[in-house]
Amino acid sequence: MMSFYEWRKWVASKPWELRWFPLLVLIRPVVDNLYSLKNISPFISPPYIVGVLSPFLAIYAFIRIRETPGSSLDRIFKVWSLLVFLSTFCYLLFDPLKLTTIEFILKLTMPVYLYYFLRRMIRNKKDLHGILQAYVYSAIFVGALLLYEVLISPIRIEHSRGLERIQGNFADVTNYGFYINLTFLILAYFYFAKPLRNNSFKTLWPLGTAVLMSILCLSKINHVASLGVFLGMVSLFFLYNLKSNRTGLLVFFLIGATVAVVTYSEQIVNAIEPLIGTDLAVYKGEKESERLLHGRVGRWKYMFEEFSNLPIFSQVLGMPTSFENSYSYVSSGTHNDFMRILFFTGYVGFITFMGFLWTIYRQTRFMGLPQKFLVMGALTIFGMYAVSVNPTIYAPLLYILLSIFAYVALPQSKKYRSEVQPIASKPVLDALAKSTRLGDKEKLPPQTT
Repeated sequence: MMSFYEWRKWVASKPWELRWFPLLVLIRPVVDNLYSLKNISPFISPPYIVGVLSPFLAIYAFIRIRETPGSSLDRIFKVWSLLVFLSTFCYLLFDPLKLTTIEFILKLTMPVYLYYFLRRMIRNKKDLHGILQAYVYSAIFVGALLLYEVLISPIRIEHSRGLERIQGNFADVTNYGFYINLTFLILAYFYFAKPLRNNSFKTLWPLGTAVLMSILCLSKINHVASLGVFLGMVSLFFLYNLKSNRTGLLVFFLIGATVAVVTYSEQIVNAIEPLIGTDLAVYKGEKESERLLHGRVGRWKYMFEEFSNLPIFSQVLGMPTSFENSYSYVSSGTHNDFMRILFFTGYVGFITFMGFLWTIYRQTRFMGLPQKFLVMGALTIFGMYAVSVNPTIYAPLLYILLSIFAYVALPQSKKYRSEVQPIASKPVLDALAKSTRLGDKEKLPPQTT
């Protein structure tokens, strides 16, 4: 992890065609907390302004910044991107004169333009670290907001399943969940990236603080998906602790977790039971299976039946090609990103996108332990959230997930380099490949020009 001075120097080293992105990551939670200004006018709502400017800034970077070498990930993603553009073009033909149509198209194409922008932005490990660190800095605002709501006064309270949820001025409570889980992932990655001998209190306190804030946040937002993702991330962290022989911290966490469970077991049960009460009733046979996941299973069955009744052409390439109103099917109405991608880009698009994720997973074979943890954590966050949320239409989540995926797409010779330097000889390339397999722990030979 860079010092703040080093991070600021890294930001300043980037041309403005790229520099806007880490600065946007830094201020994004502030932008999102001004979401309600859209009720006055969309033209003064910062999230709307950012949503419109981002694709144009990305396109400007496409024109000005040299493209990085292509990879198998790029080729797979290009196929999915073409299907995204086909579906959004059909929406434009279906209802071209509404402002909401333009807004909808910009949101649906966000994964595409962000990925290709980040393929130009991220050229080595230091670039990835710069974006990750910007996100950690932005989470400080989120943490301060959370403490204000808990200790002083809630800004906004929503009710769900008989429980109260604090959510600040975010559009929904999911934003809190995204920030706590991604911050935990990033700080845990920086923890693994440090040599074992350097994991002193100074390097561990940010991770410990993130864990405490995560527990506090989860107890106040009562969001099942975020709780499940956090437990998945903690399990992954324990697993990679065992692989890296960092058993001291692992024992400390296990003791702390055991004490917390024994001490607050009644409170934990009382908090979780209302969230999963319907699912338990289905398991006991007291309610129909359609009531699973807060009634989402019934919605998915209905939506899939509608999708199956479309012409085969629209099933293969996506519902928008039927030129019928399918807004709720390809946006947040599905509450499942796998099904949303299926409806939006058809069977071909769904298979292609899953192939993209599978290729990312396969690339972890060639990574060191810290990078492997980071990529597996990103896939875990996406996969678990995608069951009941739509992560590919949430910008703060995409900023980090796509940054990590863009890093995976780099050639092996660039993934473990902090700066872009010329490589002139095959022995250096061989040494770089070897360092990849060893987790970037061995010192490379000097590079020559």
